[in-house]
Amino acid sequence: MASVSCDCASGEVNKAMSLISLQCPLLLVSAGHWWGRLSPVLVSLWHRLADGQPLPQQLQVLADCHLWVCSSKNGMSCPVPFAPPLLLAACLHCVWEGQGSGKGIRTSPEMLGQLTEQHSQLLVFLLFLCVTDLLTTFLTPQGVKGLQRAQERCKDILTVLVDSADWLLLFKSPSSEKGLYQPVAMVTSDEYTRLMPLAFYSLVPHLNSAVLEKTVKAPGFLHTAVLCYSSLIKLFMDGQTPCPVTEHLTDQMDPSYILTRAQQVLLKTIYLTPPTSLSQHQLNQVTHLCTNHPE
Repeated sequence: MASVSCDCASGEVNKAMSLISLQCPLLLVSAGHWWGRLSPVLVSLWHRLADGQPLPQQLQVLADCHLWVCSSKNGMSCPVPFAPPLLLAACLHCVWEGQGSGKGIRTSPEMLGQLTEQHSQLLVFLLFLCVTDLLTTFLTPQGVKGLQRAQERCKDILTVLVDSADWLLLFKSPSSEKGLYQPVAMVTSDEYTRLMPLAFYSLVPHLNSAVLEKTVKAPGFLHTAVLCYSSLIKLFMDGQTPCPVTEHLTDQMDPSYILTRAQQVLLKTIYLTPPTSLSQHQLNQVTHLCTNHPE
């Protein structure tokens, strides 16, 4: 709260928050996730030090996002606030997780469907956060229920994103241009980035048949599927596919099983997708991967 000593304290806070959003989106995600616990202290401190002035606009945006997700949690319908999609996704993800209390909720398919119409970017970021949860189940003790819960949340979102190819950008290589979703690269650790192909094939084969058939026909899916499969093979050959830490290992948690299902999905995708769906650059890239693939 050093900004309160400035001539325009509110403006300085807004400026700082805007810079955080652009240059350190991880802090933005953290702010959205913990706002419910931080807000009583921060709001009280601001009003005391700033002589009762209204909250700076950027802090009010955080408050509006939190109010929106709380209303959604209680079954109330209210407009989505004007805020960065990543922040909105972080707040909604916080409600799903219950802030680590284990009392998270599962957002209804109807609500997700409504968000698809004008807020698909929010849903792609939300999918990213849930995919991160999925990978966490492979790296820390979570149990079968943790894996299944993470998969279900990802599948809920993918079901409403099935007609959009934007979500595939989450699984592009770190060097690829992600456009509007570039903040994803700034909030992901190297380990999680390396394991994204594992997440891809831990999720896609478990979609129901109707959604899966639409998914594999989406523009760019074949290219992404081949690249993820190639990376998954490399992880497997290098012994870097983590096995979930649990006493009750199921088939869908076994890297060998995941690899087998990945092969099945890829073959189905190749069968359903005409070669003309790949650009010449993508075709050259896929051909190079297949030619130089280890046996």
